[in-house]
Amino acid sequence: MYRVLTLKAINEGLDFKSEEALVRLAKNTDIGLKESGRSLKVFLDGKDVSEKIRSMSVTTKVKFPASFKGVRESMVRLQRKQSWPAKSWATSRSCSRFGTNMAGAGCRSTATSGSRSRN
Repeated sequence: MYRVLTLKAINEGLDFKSEEALVRLAKNTDIGLKESGRSLKVFLDGKDVSEKIRSMSVTTKVKFPASFKGVRESMVRLQRKQSWPAKSWATSRSCSRFGTNMAGAGCRSTATSGSRSRN
């Protein structure tokens, strides 16, 4: 989810240091998941961005939106209201921090207990 938001922020030329701008963007972003055979397609405002979210430009900037509490809270609200495919798994820190279980989907954390305790 943070990668999708990061891609949209890049596309819109947003300032990655502005929590206010990123929170506003998060509240006005539609993120969707759809099973496609053995893979999961990721959609940003109705467009398939499954490959684009894995670009190096997204990878180097995804830490900025994820660092803001307001953005994380917006992402959690979005997770809770979405109807995600049953096979999707959340591996983000928001899952372990906020206990989100996305509409029947699994919720697991890849963070170590030491890294979670630093937050």
